Amino acid sequence: MAARQFIDDVSLAKWLTAELKKQPGCGGCSIPSVYKLERPDPEGFNWSYAVAIGQDATSEVLEAALAVVLPIARQRFNLF
Repeated sequence: MAARQFIDDVSLAKWLTAELKKQPGCGGCSIPSVYKLERPDPEGFNWSYAVAIGQDATSEVLEAALAVVLPIARQRFNLF
């Protein structure tokens, strides 16, 4: 696996939101903020999110979109 790119929290939240909006039925979805974990998880990523907003999306649609976007982001990014 390639090394993760370090990114700030605002940029990561914007990237996650942009990627969510590309998913079917998630044009109004967003992740407004992310936060750094006290220590990386066993797989080495160091961030999480508190809330995902699915404006005009069902919880099932939002969960499906998150299942696509989050694994990609967790492999690509870590917070400074």
